Amino acid sequence: MIRKKIAKPLDGVGIAIHYGCHLIRPGDVTEMSPTVLDELVEVTGAKVIEYPLWKQCCGATVLPVDEDLAIRLARDKLRSMKEAGAIFATVV
Repeated sequence: MIRKKIAKPLDGVGIAIHYGCHLIRPGDVTEMSPTVLDELVEVTGAKVIEYPLWKQCCGATVLPVDEDLAIRLARDKLRSMKEAGAIFATVV
């Protein structure tokens, strides 16, 4: 149904996905399946880019406590996405 509404497909565009910690942690509490956003990205024609640090925190939660650590976490995650071939990133 969504696929029919797409006017300009993103054919082959590499998109890395970041599922926020609030959705995938703690794993024994949430029942969020970390594939929902993957499916939405694929419907657009884009290619989901898998990257090594996909489960790593982006650093947002530690920003008020340790700005240097937060920036390092975000930088490492973005670098991992880019090195894997992502052109864009999408987050929840």
